[in-house]
Amino acid sequence: MIKRQTVLILGAGASMHLAFPSGRQLVTLVVDGLANEASDLVRLLRVCGFQPRMIYAFRDALQRSGRPSVDVFLEHRPEFLPLGKTAIAALLTPFESEASLFAAVPSWYSYLFAHLGPSLDDVKQSKLSVVTFNYDRSFEHHLFTALQNAFNLPTSEVPKHVDHGTSASKFLHAIPVVHVYGKLGSLPYVGGENARPYEPPPTDELAGVAVTIRDSIKIMHEGGGGDNLALGRAAQLVGEADVICFLGFGYLEENLKRLGLNRRKGGCACVGVSIRPWRRGAGACRSFFRTR
Repeated sequence: MIKRQTVLILGAGASMHLAFPSGRQLVTLVVDGLANEASDLVRLLRVCGFQPRMIYAFRDALQRSGRPSVDVFLEHRPEFLPLGKTAIAALLTPFESEASLFAAVPSWYSYLFAHLGPSLDDVKQSKLSVVTFNYDRSFEHHLFTALQNAFNLPTSEVPKHVDHGTSASKFLHAIPVVHVYGKLGSLPYVGGENARPYEPPPTDELAGVAVTIRDSIKIMHEGGGGDNLALGRAAQLVGEADVICFLGFGYLEENLKRLGLNRRKGGCACVGVSIRPWRRGAGACRSFFRTR
């Protein structure tokens, strides 16, 4: 059981154990995927209605921008937003595989679930919230599926324990999972706009899926306003936390500010877990907290 009010803040590194790319790796996938007109990604974007001139202009600008991720690049290049979001959706959705969620080698998802407690009552009493900057839905689907199978819960019962909303939960003990900048559609058992299962789309349906869910993806400047309910909910959870733990996070200062981390409550413990590509960012994060 998690006894202190704890918020996990997830970046791209938090789902790399499932083969999802980091921000920089996604840049490479996009650039390499747009190498020539015979490539699958170029053909897909053509099917989605984008012209070659725009496709290659996007590729060249992204490659030469020096930006660490596609979404950071798109923040200042709004003319590429529909194309860039479509490419992100087309490249990330094939990584959503339920089989990989429960592989023979346990992941940190499984480790965390085990530490929520041995009984459903322990899970209910665990004081955990999750704020994710990732578009993939791996964390909440793992949690949903583990709860369902560990405690023999009907599908209709599990949402009482996993909250996918952006406002205060309808259920007292539900674990909030908040996607600050959107996600690859809603999960079927949650319902709502653009619902789709946690599985790779068939190849012949990928273009249609990418177009359908691209508007569920929000780029930083789109998600930064006061009307962003997800960001407001995330900031509320951060403000209530006794423990804040960063996992695989890139530590962009603008994101730290938007979460209200400079207004965290006194005595809140902040912990960062990072692998090598994020160590420089962790240093920037320490500097941020020292001055606030």
